[in-house]
Amino acid sequence: MLDRLLIEKKLRKIEEFLGELAEVEIRSFDEFRGNIVIKRFVGRNMELAVEQMVDVCKHFVAGLDLNEPETYAECFNILAKEGIIPGDSVSKFQSMVRVRNILIHV
Repeated sequence: MLDRLLIEKKLRKIEEFLGELAEVEIRSFDEFRGNIVIKRFVGRNMELAVEQMVDVCKHFVAGLDLNEPETYAECFNILAKEGIIPGDSVSKFQSMVRVRNILIHV
């Protein structure tokens, strides 16, 4: 069973994290690279947004009693196969998961 309120809450959190990222003014890559506070803020908000996205994906898989994914990235393949998300979005979502993995393991 899908919990609409939970899904909406997680989507609002994604919007919140992305809104905060949009407020950061970075004038150059050198400025970004040299400012540890901005780097950590951007990295953490990206991580949190992707985790919310993965949580929504996993909630759909569980709520619709679909095949259990072995990885976070595979979760999006399952939703695309079922026609829940567009197939052409899967690679973007999987790339976001890979970036998140890099952020948390570096």
